Amino acid sequence: MRKYKAIYTDTFGVENIEISSDGSIMHLPLRGVIFYGVDFELLTGDKVEGNKFHYEIANEDDHFLTNFRIKVTFPIHIEHQQKVTTEQITFTILVGDQLGIQGHDTIGHTAVLDTSFGQFISNTPVDFEDSLIEIQNKLPKGTDIKACVSCKYSTYNPFGNVSFGDLSCFRNIKERLHEIEDKHSLLEVWDKAYKEGKTFKVQEIFICPEHEYQTKVSIRP
Repeated sequence: MRKYKAIYTDTFGVENIEISSDGSIMHLPLRGVIFYGVDFELLTGDKVEGNKFHYEIANEDDHFLTNFRIKVTFPIHIEHQQKVTTEQITFTILVGDQLGIQGHDTIGHTAVLDTSFGQFISNTPVDFEDSLIEIQNKLPKGTDIKACVSCKYSTYNPFGNVSFGDLSCFRNIKERLHEIEDKHSLLEVWDKAYKEGKTFKVQEIFICPEHEYQTKVSIRP
C-alpha cells in the first residue's frame, strides 16, 4: 500500500490528508469519512453528511464527492542517464464547481515534476495521461517516465476513459497480446480478459516489477 500526501480544499475548509492506494483503489480519510474509488471524480463514501462535504447523487446508492480541489504529491520513477530514481510529481486536480473555494482563481500549474536535474511543468487541463505526455516531451533526451502510463502492458478503453486510474493492465495475458491489431481486436481481448478476471485498473503513476516500455508494437492501437 502506498501513501500520498495531499491538501484537500472545499468551501468547508482545508485539510491535510494522506491517501492510501494499492495502485488501483484509493482511500481518502476525510472529516471522519473514508472515501474510496479509482478516480478523483468518482470518490464515494458511507454515511456522507451534507454539512461536511459537497456531493452529487448519481442514484440511490452512489453519492460522489464533488466541488473540491486536491493537490496530491506522488512518487514517480524516472530513468535518467541509465539510472532509475524516485522523484516527486504534484498534481492539482479540480472537481466540480470551484466557486467559493479559497484560492480557486489563483491556480497555476496543473502538474509539476521535481527532479534532481530540474523541474518540468504541464499546464494541460488535468488529464493524467496528457499531463504526463507533455512532461515526458520536455524531459532531456534519453530520460523517460517509468510508470504504468509508459508500460506496453497497459491500455485505455478505445471508447474513452476518465482522467485518472483508468488504465487497464494486461500483464496477466501477455500471451494474447499478439492478437491485438486494432480497436476491434483490442475489445475482443479486453472483454475476454475482464470476464476471466485477468485484467484490472491501474494508476498512471504506478509501477510494478514487470514494467516494459512501449515499443512500435503496442497494445494501444
